[in-house]
Amino acid sequence: TEDQLTRTILAELAGQRGQNDVALREYAALARESGNASIAQRAMRIAAFSRDVKTAIEMAELWLKQDPASVEARQTLAVELISISRFRDAFLQFAQLLEQGETVDFRMLSARIATAASNGSTPMVGGLIEDYEALLTRYPQHETLRLSLAHLYQLDRRPKPALRSEE
Repeated sequence: TEDQLTRTILAELAGQRGQNDVALREYAALARESGNASIAQRAMRIAAFSRDVKTAIEMAELWLKQDPASVEARQTLAVELISISRFRDAFLQFAQLLEQGETVDFRMLSARIATAASNGSTPMVGGLIEDYEALLTRYPQHETLRLSLAHLYQLDRRPKPALRSEE
């Protein structure tokens, strides 16, 4: 609509002037109203740049509703989920990327889980290990998947399976 076009121009000008909060607020509102994947994409990028995790996740999910094959949206969603310790949800996004034929480095996930564990958090490793094992049966040669699984075994104090999965 004319109103949406005007708001888009204003949001873009705000972004060019370094007013990312104004640009993000307007683009996110427009994305919610219109469901337009391109607007959600722009809002997601601004949110990720501005470190607005909640909005970045929301916009990535909105984008994926319109374009389920979007690699950028799924990657951004996975990274943002990791940043708020939603590890299993992030794993599912990585698994979907792998299913789409994309290159995925699962070590990012296990490293972040290890960081959380070393900071006193107790991430639920058991369920993730099962998810990893199931995915590994479909992708037995995927190196970072195997290494990440070995890392999870170590975090779960299970050295024997950790050594086996590194072979």
